[in-house]
Amino acid sequence: MTFLIQGNTWRRLPSLEPFLHLEIRKLNNPMNKRIFNLPDNEYQFWKSFEHSGKTFNFDHLKACRHTFKHPERPDSYTIYFTISHHVFTKTSTEFDPAELKYPIPSKDIRTFNYERYQLSHHLPEILRTLPEQFCYHAGYGKSEGK
Repeated sequence: MTFLIQGNTWRRLPSLEPFLHLEIRKLNNPMNKRIFNLPDNEYQFWKSFEHSGKTFNFDHLKACRHTFKHPERPDSYTIYFTISHHVFTKTSTEFDPAELKYPIPSKDIRTFNYERYQLSHHLPEILRTLPEQFCYHAGYGKSEGK
């Protein structure tokens, strides 16, 4: 994955992972539970989903925070991560069974997708090892005199 840092904002640049949609933003959850107390409307956790007698748990997709140190300067970056429901759902069609619709109070009605759900289990490790991935630093936030 490729990320661009501009000021205090990191954003994902286009990548080749067709099944993973990762959003990096400041966090807040308008639902019942808040992990971080930051002022926006991102979900910080996802409720489990049941289908055909099986429960699909999304604890691995809880919001998280990581602090990364710049490898060459005394700078560090604390990044708050939320993960979109796009990592375990797909665009809904009229042919998708109603019981596969993931319930979310949004206009973005999506269908649970088992393959994406399986792939989503890789995200915690990807986030934890982000500094080992290819990241581009835009040069903002450099220490004075460096």
